[in-house]
Amino acid sequence: MWCDDEKCKDCLLLPICMGGCPLHRIKNKKEAANFNLCSARKDNLNKFLEYHYGKRKMQNSTTTPTLV
Repeated sequence: MWCDDEKCKDCLLLPICMGGCPLHRIKNKKEAANFNLCSARKDNLNKFLEYHYGKRKMQNSTTTPTLV
């Protein structure tokens, strides 16, 4: 697997974030940098989903249906 981070392998969001920024991952490994690879969405998933649901709901309510 391309992502050898144990924390990522077990993460529910791996299919979404794909392991974070590849450049940051390389710098963490090769240069002992300390970039946080986890998305801010992981810690705030409920708020993130509620925000996007509300935004999508508002967009759909303002869309005028077209007749075919």
